[in-house]
Amino acid sequence: MLFNFTSVRRSFILLFAGLVLSSGLMASTARVESCPTCYSSASFLYHAEQSSLSALPGFEGIDYVYVFNFYTGEIKYFHVDRWIDDDFDPYGAPPLDTESKQARDQQVEGYFRAEAVEMIGNPQEIAEIGDGIEAVFIFSQYVASGIHIDDLPDVDIPSAVSLVGPYDSAAGANRIALQNAIDNRLSTYLTTLRIGFGDTANRALHRILGDSQVEFLSQLTIEFGDGTSIKIEITRVLADIETGQLGFIIEVLPESAQGPGMPVVPQTPGQFHGFFYGDNDTTLSELALLAQMFGIPVVAEGAGGGGGCNMTCEIDGDVLKCRISCSLY
Repeated sequence: MLFNFTSVRRSFILLFAGLVLSSGLMASTARVESCPTCYSSASFLYHAEQSSLSALPGFEGIDYVYVFNFYTGEIKYFHVDRWIDDDFDPYGAPPLDTESKQARDQQVEGYFRAEAVEMIGNPQEIAEIGDGIEAVFIFSQYVASGIHIDDLPDVDIPSAVSLVGPYDSAAGANRIALQNAIDNRLSTYLTTLRIGFGDTANRALHRILGDSQVEFLSQLTIEFGDGTSIKIEITRVLADIETGQLGFIIEVLPESAQGPGMPVVPQTPGQFHGFFYGDNDTTLSELALLAQMFGIPVVAEGAGGGGGCNMTCEIDGDVLKCRISCSLY
C-alpha cells in the first residue's frame, strides 16, 4: 500500500490545532459565517469548506470558522485544512513539473483544496454568537412592530399622503427625509442592543445583516397622527465588519399609503377620477395638495362648519376636477 503523505500531514495539522485549542493557547481569530440554509451536519461542513475557499482563496494552513444558522440558533465550529493538491487535475492530465505547477497555482483557484473537521468551540465565543443572534431577533421584532411618526422628531410629515407624488416634488423631499430618519432610528436602536458586545458577537450580528439576509425584516409600517400609514422596505443592510459601521438602504413605498376610509391613495391623476374621501381634515388637506400637484383643479364649495368636509373628484365637461364640500352641521 502506498504511503499517503498528504493525508497524514492533514491529520497531524488538524490534531495539533485541536490540542492547541484545548490548551487555551489559540488566539481568538476564528471567522464567523452565517448559513440560513444549514440544517444538517453535512450542510454545515460543506458551508465551512466553501466559505473558506471563498473568503481566503489562496490560503494554506488551518482556517478556524464558526458556522451558525440564525433561524435555528445552531452553532458549529470547524478547523478547515487548506492546501494545494499538486496531484489533483480536474482535466485528468498527468502531474505537472514544478515550473508548470507554480504557473498553474497562480491562475487556477480550483487547485486549492479544503477539508473541514468539526471541533469543540470556545464556550465564550459560542455564547457571544448566541448574543448576536438574539440581538438580531429582537431587532426584527422591533421592525415588525412598526414606528409612529412621533418617534421621529427630525421629520415633520403630517400624513402618509404627504409621501405620494413625483420624486422632484415636496413628496419626494419628504420621502428622502423619512428614509434618513428611519436609517438613523434603526442604527441607534441597534447600537443600544450592542452595548457590552464582544468582538465575536458583533461579527455574528454584522454577518447576519451584512449578508443581505433581510427577508426576515420584511417591511416596517410608519403610522401618522391622521390615522394613515405607509410601508417602508429595507432593501439592503450595509454592515462593515471591520469598522462596526451599520447603515440601511430604505425605500418608501408610496403605493402602500392608506388610511381609514381610504384603502388606496391616488398615485396618478387618472386615479383621482371617481375618488371620494371624507374622514380626516388633515388627510383631506393633503389630498387636495396632491391633486393640485398632479394639475387637477380643486374647488371649495359650501361654508365650513362642524359637520366636516369631503372631497369628490369627477369629470366636469372635459376636465377632471375635485370639489371640497363642507357641511354646517
